[in-house]
Amino acid sequence: MTAHTTLAPHVERTLILEVYDDFPSALVVASRCRNLGIEELRLERVVSAQRRLNAALAAEKGQGRYNRFQHKLSKVVAEHPDRLILNKEGAHARLSRNLAVLCPASPR
Repeated sequence: MTAHTTLAPHVERTLILEVYDDFPSALVVASRCRNLGIEELRLERVVSAQRRLNAALAAEKGQGRYNRFQHKLSKVVAEHPDRLILNKEGAHARLSRNLAVLCPASPR
């Protein structure tokens, strides 16, 4: 995903997220910044952090595909659609493989 900000309009930021079938609990995150302007930019600091991805929060919503597989409607989504997280546009937030995201505060 690529973005620009008004704080640094001449800097293009790209966030790359990779998830692999063989390692479903691992998410590889890379970030790239590119100077689109003519002035030199100075990198002040780099921060690295490790996070855990909870695959139990992923659910099939009955819409979309992943490769050749059509998503089915999972039981938890059918019974509790109010437990899905919405993005800022009001649509269901998506994880890799086009899966919907359950709210971590929801009861199991």
